[in-house]
Amino acid sequence: MSELWKNGDYVKRYNNVYGISGEQMDRYLAPLNLAPDDRAVEFGCGNGDALARVADIAAAAVGVDISKEQLENARLKLEGRKNILLVESSFLDCRGKLGGHSFTKGLSRKALHHLTDPEKKIFVEKTAQLFKKDSIFVLEDGIFNFDRAELNEKVPEIVAEAKIYYGAAWPQVEKDFMITILEEFVTDYKTWEAAFNHGGFMMTSRKAYSMFYGMMVFKKIG
Repeated sequence: MSELWKNGDYVKRYNNVYGISGEQMDRYLAPLNLAPDDRAVEFGCGNGDALARVADIAAAAVGVDISKEQLENARLKLEGRKNILLVESSFLDCRGKLGGHSFTKGLSRKALHHLTDPEKKIFVEKTAQLFKKDSIFVLEDGIFNFDRAELNEKVPEIVAEAKIYYGAAWPQVEKDFMITILEEFVTDYKTWEAAFNHGGFMMTSRKAYSMFYGMMVFKKIG
């Protein structure tokens, strides 16, 4: 996937097809309850749409992304914003590049499913060190509301629901969608909860928007 994100045409298409709406943005950011003294980090910040909204409220906002093309889009969009830092890094390597920073809020949308299940645990363990006690982390991503081991038998049901979920956009997203659920590393709620528990977080809420997409909210207790 890291090679794919170096393709400018792919990045442009992604932003055009999968751009976040105002309603989706509100849903994504609401559980953070952002305050003026917050310091936030977004993993997979893309072109900076959410980061801009976060920085309107928080004291500081850091965006991490592996794509130079997306980060360049973000730099253009966020030019002149002094409370924003952009970091080019993979998710597993970003801990070293964020040394010296501490955060009260974390967020990620449609990004962390690129990590394998063992990598998810490693990612949370590494980045947990960056968060203060009582910090909030919002994860919105492809998440199965069934055990990942049941995926093959669930595919027909997933596709039927996805056609309704995406509506008129389905022909545009079908190929990407099937690659994501079958060849990438979308997993289930219990796997994500175990990974965050390992890093000292407790799940405070979760919501399934479909059988393949949802949100989880965690609080740092360790």
